[in-house]
Amino acid sequence: MDFIAKSGLIIFLLALPTAIFYMAWKALGGWKSKHPLNLQEYLTTYPSAKTKSGIACVVCGSKSLRNLGVSNATDSRRLVSCNSCSSPLYHAKQ
Repeated sequence: MDFIAKSGLIIFLLALPTAIFYMAWKALGGWKSKHPLNLQEYLTTYPSAKTKSGIACVVCGSKSLRNLGVSNATDSRRLVSCNSCSSPLYHAKQ
């Protein structure tokens, strides 16, 4: 094997675990990045979102919210979005 081939192999062997780690971190560790506020922060930032009959989307006013688990339906890490306009609203941990 010549030097260029060995260098390419070494770079590949270093880049592959780094890419896998980054994807795992983005999927699992960075789960709050799309929904940075928790429920209390959301209601403090947008007091009009709290209504007599529940929580509303500040973008479109809809009270139909989608509560999804980060990795599956039973995940305790929840991402709440508007069901009408798909705006990310807040995150929660049950």
